[in-house]
Amino acid sequence: MNVCESCCKFLSCRRGVLILITLAAWGMFVASIIAEHVFNLLPCSMCMYQRYMHFAIGALGLMIYHIPHRVSVLIVSMAFLGSAGLAGYHVGIEHGVFPAPKSCGQAMKADSIEDLRAKLLNRPTVRCDKPAWTLGGISMAGYNFLASLGLSALGFLSYRRQKFSLSQEEK
Repeated sequence: MNVCESCCKFLSCRRGVLILITLAAWGMFVASIIAEHVFNLLPCSMCMYQRYMHFAIGALGLMIYHIPHRVSVLIVSMAFLGSAGLAGYHVGIEHGVFPAPKSCGQAMKADSIEDLRAKLLNRPTVRCDKPAWTLGGISMAGYNFLASLGLSALGFLSYRRQKFSLSQEEK
């Protein structure tokens, strides 16, 4: 069995692809936590939205694992496509294509001037338009965009492959 046949066989396995995509979502979520708490890369509000998205996709993958239909892969793939859209928007903000939302580096509530002063002095401002880290000119949001788009494509290919396999069995 060559590599191409192995890939086609894997893409025809709904549970294998769903496990891979779900583990990738949890891996991306854990990587963001490690980046914050180990490497001290503080997230902006857009980064937090992307983190919530990975958590939701991971939880969704766990919840629909036992659905005995190929549509479960399609659902998770569509969620990753949404994650890619959010990450792409964040990359656009970083490159000045889109304006940063008001929640980026702002949105702080306080009961008094003293309370506001204490919060401002103790909290670093994290802006959405300034990447905290890059590798090869690509920010974490950029890598998130590429990974999310790739995982979404993998899921859609698997869905398509499973559809093709089912139609071949009927003949």
